[in-house]
Amino acid sequence: MTGDELERAIDFILKSQARAEARVERNEEQLSRLAEQVAQQGADSQKRFDFIATAHASLEDAHAILVRVLTQHMETQDLINKSLRETDARQAHFSASLGESLRASDESLRAAMTTLATRQERTEATVDRLSRKVEALVKIVEEERNGGQ
Repeated sequence: MTGDELERAIDFILKSQARAEARVERNEEQLSRLAEQVAQQGADSQKRFDFIATAHASLEDAHAILVRVLTQHMETQDLINKSLRETDARQAHFSASLGESLRASDESLRAAMTTLATRQERTEATVDRLSRKVEALVKIVEEERNGGQ
């Protein structure tokens, strides 16, 4: 893997992580809005109950309102639970995907490092051969100069 490919892979991983964090943040915002709705529904329910108690409404009316509020609360809780399950599934998928990407990147990096080490050894051997040849050439040139004098 070349340096550019490694940088692209790292960039891809970072962008994927940023997207996942953005999704988590959106999910947290959705959960916050749902919690506000539940709180608002709770406040609305309290107002209804106070009105009924103050107006001496019948027990049957109070019971019907209580059932409706609890149903709304359960429906809202179901929405929250569904959203949490979906978020968990997306996070699990992202974690698995990120793990696979990191393992692949690690393997590619190890292969690139092995290749680089092999090439470095060849380069060092070539430099040694050239150095010996240059030394021999310098010796020949010096002998020519000394012989010519």
